[in-house]
Amino acid sequence: MTGIESFLARLRRLAISKIGKSGDYYGPSLALGSIDVSLWELTNAYRCLARGGLLSDAHFVPGGKAGRVRRVFSPGSAFLVSGILSDREARSATFGLENPLSTRFWTAVKTGTSKDMRDNWCVGYSRRYTVGVWVGRPDGSPSPGHYGRNTAAPLLFRVFDLLPEPTPPLAAPPADVLQVRRDQLPERLRYFRTRPAVETVNAPPLTLTFPVAGSTVELPERDGALAELPLSAKGGVKPLRWLVNGRPLATHPWRREAFWPPDGVGLARITVLDQAGQAASAEVWISRGP
Repeated sequence: MTGIESFLARLRRLAISKIGKSGDYYGPSLALGSIDVSLWELTNAYRCLARGGLLSDAHFVPGGKAGRVRRVFSPGSAFLVSGILSDREARSATFGLENPLSTRFWTAVKTGTSKDMRDNWCVGYSRRYTVGVWVGRPDGSPSPGHYGRNTAAPLLFRVFDLLPEPTPPLAAPPADVLQVRRDQLPERLRYFRTRPAVETVNAPPLTLTFPVAGSTVELPERDGALAELPLSAKGGVKPLRWLVNGRPLATHPWRREAFWPPDGVGLARITVLDQAGQAASAEVWISRGP
């Protein structure tokens, strides 16, 4: 329902740098984390969740310049994901209530283990700190019996134990999150997005009508710049979003047409996404026309 191209675009907005292929190359394995990522980039991506969906550049020295702050996730989305990653009950079926991911104060934590146990990950954040741990061999060889849960997680929680942790009150849910109590567990709270669900079963297919995949588009120059390339689509569920080479365009979401001003000649990948999670893409060559 999210769609591969939409997911890739969000990873690019999180400043994951080693994304050099299209969604067709990665396929559904993206859901399992098939993209190469450094510990620095992954930890900063979780830091974005910890900050309510706001991303800024990480730095090594306290007080360093944070750079441009940009929103990647809505406050409601960041709040809900933080609730999932901090929910001890949700993990109890596999780990038990007193599990290795339980801490003495509020934390949201995720572990991960790559194929053949070559990489063991654990990343988490509290109200004040974000911590990332990677455990593996320098030559990339397997480490049988080592998982993120039993290798990286203990190190992460040791770091948290060494950090001073203030006890601010829990953050109130954002405006787009509905707070609901469950009758069987009245002391616990559950949260839901208030945005209505999108009907995807009978959604009309989304297709890109222009440009045509594999074509060469000649654009005239005007005042030293290439003319805008018109984009059009049909079908799908509005609102629509347009991406060029993974970067979103500022377009009217309720129209099926858009315009992209190329900054030069070369290969361009045009993608349109709809509210139902469908995506349509085309790679075209942009050249200067007469």
